[in-house]
Amino acid sequence: MESTGRELIREGYATPDLSAKVTYALFPNAYLNLVRGDAVAERLGDEPGVEPAAGPFESPPVGDVDTGEPQREEAPALPVRELTVEVDGQSYAVRIIGGMDSGAATVESPAGPDITVREGTVVSPMQGLLLKVNVKVGDRVALGDVVCVLEAMKMQNDITATRAGTVTEVYVTEGVVVTPRAPLIQIGA
Repeated sequence: MESTGRELIREGYATPDLSAKVTYALFPNAYLNLVRGDAVAERLGDEPGVEPAAGPFESPPVGDVDTGEPQREEAPALPVRELTVEVDGQSYAVRIIGGMDSGAATVESPAGPDITVREGTVVSPMQGLLLKVNVKVGDRVALGDVVCVLEAMKMQNDITATRAGTVTEVYVTEGVVVTPRAPLIQIGA
């Protein structure tokens, strides 16, 4: 890291911090072009156009002398979403900054929000299109019987009974899109 810091100072970076050293060590030419202004960071289609902050090779924007107001508007605060992702049994904390559509519609369960999941409730394991409901109220089912067929990711998935008993409620119909953990059927003893 010391040699990387010396190289950055030789290239005109006055006081390189750890992130500058690591980035320069990984991408020396690209990093120098970016901080010097010779290259521009590419934005994805859904990223807002945020003005870059002043780099080490340029001076920060000077404010208006009369009013003391800055010349450049501040970028709006982007929404932050924190998730935990598990890959091969290893958990990773992930922070997503921006990229969320605040006007997006939420998908509600076709069964409605007032259905409580309890023992004997068969729930959807994932989001998908309900192709077939194989049971109706009053039918007897055994543990493992296929009660619904769900299409997700171009595959048909059998949803099976979680216990033996009689179907007391059917909350969904064929052709509806269900969300993960949406109640589908209630099986009583």
